[in-house]
Amino acid sequence: MNHAWEENAACASVDPELWYPTTPEQATEALRICWNECPARQACLDAAMAEEHPLTPGRVPRHGIRGGFPAQARAQLQGRRTRKAQAAQAVGP
Repeated sequence: MNHAWEENAACASVDPELWYPTTPEQATEALRICWNECPARQACLDAAMAEEHPLTPGRVPRHGIRGGFPAQARAQLQGRRTRKAQAAQAVGP
């Protein structure tokens, strides 16, 4: 996967530990940066969703904040996307 977007990501200039918060304050700050300052947030989320997808060979485990979402929220988002795709396939063209 192409990660050229990382050059413009707001997280590139922030302590990497912030993306693995251990306090609510750290999580709030990481999410604020993602949603308010990062021009690469959507590309980051797209990469996370692709890399963490259960059907991706050698998939990356979910952890930390990526694309403006904590790991559990990304798992829920993946579940919604999967159910929506399955429903669309069941209906057909």
